[in-house]
Amino acid sequence: MDLSNFTSVGGNSVNWEPKQKGSTKEKNLEALKSGKTSYIVGYYLETMHDQGKDGKSMIHKIKLVKVGDVKHLSGEAEEGDTVSIWGTGVLNDRMIKNVTPGECILIKWEGKVKSKAGREYHSWDIMKDPNAEVISVGEQFSKPAESPEPAVTATEASGNSDEDDLPF
Repeated sequence: MDLSNFTSVGGNSVNWEPKQKGSTKEKNLEALKSGKTSYIVGYYLETMHDQGKDGKSMIHKIKLVKVGDVKHLSGEAEEGDTVSIWGTGVLNDRMIKNVTPGECILIKWEGKVKSKAGREYHSWDIMKDPNAEVISVGEQFSKPAESPEPAVTATEASGNSDEDDLPF
């Protein structure tokens, strides 16, 4: 058996994180401001539920087509690579209710906004191109049948609570 043909299925995932850069562990975490380049375009593959240290987070997987600002990626990625996005309350809700695996979408981070109650949360816009081809992503990427509308609380990749991101 020729072992040189095998490639790793694990390894580091590339994350799209337009809200912040750096890490709490290295004490260099920096909040970013939204702008014209705070977007990613790609094919929605899946949402992974029960992620993070407390098992309450979601990670959305996107097959990359274009990213507005490469500095918002935690590593290097090119077209066709899979990019992960840690969910927030608003993003999770919009992804689960409005996007079907295989659709080409544009996710735009609109920055922090204030709710009517005065609390700040991260706002997102998700857009679809009705003329874009829908790709087949296979059975492994379908939404879990046991939780079609999961709770929208999430924990950021940094381990911070997402409660401040809720729009109420």
